[in-house]
Amino acid sequence: MFRNFFAAAAIAALSGASLMAQCPWNTHPITFVDNTGTPAPIAAGYAQFPNGAAYLKLASTTPSGTYYVQANDHNPNILNSRIMSLDFLVDRIFDVTNTAGVITITRNVLSTGTNLDPIVRLADGNDIIPLCPLGSPDVTTGAPACEYKVFISECYRNFDPVNFPYGNPLGPTNQNPTTSACCIASFGFMQIGAGTPATVSGTVFLDSNSNGVRDAGEPGVPGCVVELTYLKTSANTSQTTDVNGDYTFSNVVGGDYTIALLGGAPTTTPSSLNITVCGCAPAVVNFGKAPTTQNCNGRTPGFWSNKNGKRIIENLNLLPELVTLNVVNEDGTRFTSTDYRTYRSWLLGGRATNMAYMLSVQLTAMHFNIRSGGVSASCMINDPQLGMRTIGSVVADAILSLLSDPYTPSGSAQRGYQEQLKNALDRANNNLNWM
Repeated sequence: MFRNFFAAAAIAALSGASLMAQCPWNTHPITFVDNTGTPAPIAAGYAQFPNGAAYLKLASTTPSGTYYVQANDHNPNILNSRIMSLDFLVDRIFDVTNTAGVITITRNVLSTGTNLDPIVRLADGNDIIPLCPLGSPDVTTGAPACEYKVFISECYRNFDPVNFPYGNPLGPTNQNPTTSACCIASFGFMQIGAGTPATVSGTVFLDSNSNGVRDAGEPGVPGCVVELTYLKTSANTSQTTDVNGDYTFSNVVGGDYTIALLGGAPTTTPSSLNITVCGCAPAVVNFGKAPTTQNCNGRTPGFWSNKNGKRIIENLNLLPELVTLNVVNEDGTRFTSTDYRTYRSWLLGGRATNMAYMLSVQLTAMHFNIRSGGVSASCMINDPQLGMRTIGSVVADAILSLLSDPYTPSGSAQRGYQEQLKNALDRANNNLNWM
């Protein structure tokens, strides 16, 4: 029943009045459903899909045969309408078998694609046809954004290749252009997404229990690089996760992509995935980072003033390094002594009359923790004031703050910020805010 497959016919209006008068459409109406077979809600005549899980369900009366399925943008001018189906044309050909009202669907033997969305079999035994991947309609041609016309027909012809960016596509019709016989053909309208171009987004999170799923309380990881590669052209772009571990790629063209978490750190989810972006449909991909196995064991200023801390300080000759930290005395002057007794008295005498002095004490303890190997600079904290940070970045901020503001008494503009840094270092030295 699959007629005129490669016929080269003249351009004709797909929905022209003459065709409508000669041959009926929708004698076997189609239904738009999700991957569970649930019909999509209808608004203003359009089936509404929040994402790319858009499928076509055939009527139980649809005769067995071979059919072509195509999505166009909804352009009032059919001659400028764009074909939005991104599969190879022959991959939109389906063999349909109707057995007592139960529809079984397979891809035609001509199908050549290697990354096709699978046909889905519902619990009632009926198969449904995937409509994605789709491109994003070009609104410059008059097509409303993200609105599509979907056709299924046993007859179709070639359209003018000049007006189509995808080669020489076949257009479905309800009348055989050679014999004028009426064809079994149906169409309908759907909208995907919220009317804006597709996005690819997600979160890189710390998978504390290593189960590959983001559970309640598992924080996002900032500063991670996620790369999106368009397989058709090998073009790639990257995004860095924000303070919440989130990333977003905007205005993504429909098609096949690889998305990958770069950096090589151990993950509890695949670090690279192949995804299909359906025009206007948001795609969400999360990456789980494995819990750290590095040392994150802080020691307090009290430890660094006792005999055990003294032994480490002297063995590693750490006191001369204090000058590089910009640490200060109570009056805001630099502390530069390398004498242990002087250092010990300074460390234990920290007072908040100058917040920079208290910050200096906690910074010194953390510096010694890092230098002695008890803490890695890449250890992550999840601090109630600073949020999720590497301890190395907190140390760096503290050093800069002491350089610019060595004296922060009550009323100082930078006192509150230095107190936040001091508190975060204090919690880490006491092992209270490690992730």
